[in-house]
Amino acid sequence: MIIMSTRSSKDRASWCLFAFKPGRRCRLPRAADLYLCNFHARREAEQAARQRIGRNISAAFSGDYLSASGLSIALARTLAATAQGQLKPEQAALIACLGRTLLQAIPHARHEYIQAFGPTPGAKPSAPASTRPSNLTTNAATCRKSNAA
Repeated sequence: MIIMSTRSSKDRASWCLFAFKPGRRCRLPRAADLYLCNFHARREAEQAARQRIGRNISAAFSGDYLSASGLSIALARTLAATAQGQLKPEQAALIACLGRTLLQAIPHARHEYIQAFGPTPGAKPSAPASTRPSNLTTNAATCRKSNAA
């Protein structure tokens, strides 16, 4: 025996159009959005906002070169997005920790470049070996500890 749905196609036309992976559709009524219910419209808007924030933060980096000023701009945008409630504090802490690691890597990259190719004409002399950082002090464990506090 085949049981037919008692709902008319007119009723189905007012349902949310979000489709799950197995092909099922959401059964909540559409809201103010043209084609989604409140829940799925909010999720879609949050995802679009996260992508926009990610593009905004990553726009501070110019191609293959990482500068301290570009990193500062990206961290400032992260701070602004967190203050506006657009970015979760945990995500901002992770981005800040990664930024700190990148910032500590800049002198190492400069030192490697000078060792490989020599100083560039007109560049300031490299810092003496005693003042160069010997290793990166920030790692994933440090970031996790600071985020847990």
